[in-house]
Amino acid sequence: MAVRVRQRTDRPGWYVIIDHNAKRKKKAFPDKETAVRFARTIRERLAEGSFGLAQEKAEEKPFSAYFETWLKGYGPTRLKSSTQELYWSTYKCHLKPFFGDTDLTKITREQVKRFLYDKVALGLSRDHVRNLLSALHECLNHAVEDGHIPANPAARTSRVLYVRKEEKRARIVFLTLEEETRLLETCREHFPPWYPFVLTLLRLGARIGEACALQWGDFDLEARFVEVRRNYVDGRMTTPKNGSGRRIDVSRQLTETLKSFHIERKRQTLKH
Repeated sequence: MAVRVRQRTDRPGWYVIIDHNAKRKKKAFPDKETAVRFARTIRERLAEGSFGLAQEKAEEKPFSAYFETWLKGYGPTRLKSSTQELYWSTYKCHLKPFFGDTDLTKITREQVKRFLYDKVALGLSRDHVRNLLSALHECLNHAVEDGHIPANPAARTSRVLYVRKEEKRARIVFLTLEEETRLLETCREHFPPWYPFVLTLLRLGARIGEACALQWGDFDLEARFVEVRRNYVDGRMTTPKNGSGRRIDVSRQLTETLKSFHIERKRQTLKH
């Protein structure tokens, strides 16, 4: 039997963590003083041989209600807007129809694996199914932290999505040198305003949202590098996918093209 007081990491507040009969229960408090006082009461009950908390009937927690409450609170403070939208879509289209109002304590590892197998059987790619698992795993992690379940049944289940080497698709070559040359020549001849942008995509290898978010201040054309600091997704400016920027070297061809393009843009600005 152990009674511990710990500060919460997901939001302001404190936990009293009670380990009893191979089960763990958490109770949240707004401040440390209240949590310490409650922990002292539990220890006194234990010393007297009466521990009423263990006999309390556990409150049922339907998965659907918990997921919605969790994402509405956690999402805006910790997740990018694109990730929030992905999690909501995952919940409405996949998680809710499968798990529904199942009590959190009744969700088993076997049930999670069956969910993954069913999605693969429906023809979803393994990468897509991993995204579904990511939302489920994150939600159940918080259910563990909140004391609703002793362990995360979705933990280490991604191994069921493992693909043997011989089953992996061959490496995809985006464009050959000949195709790239043809694309650039066609763009320069028929769509000249877009030529610098297409060349930027080809030479930097940046995501299209990152390329759309580039500004002249991100470039150092003398030192020939660019700082990728932003990403443009669904009409909103946000951070790059990994949450932090990166530096990319700029080729001489792209440097000269961008210098000419910058001068032309200034000329057009002055003209108008």
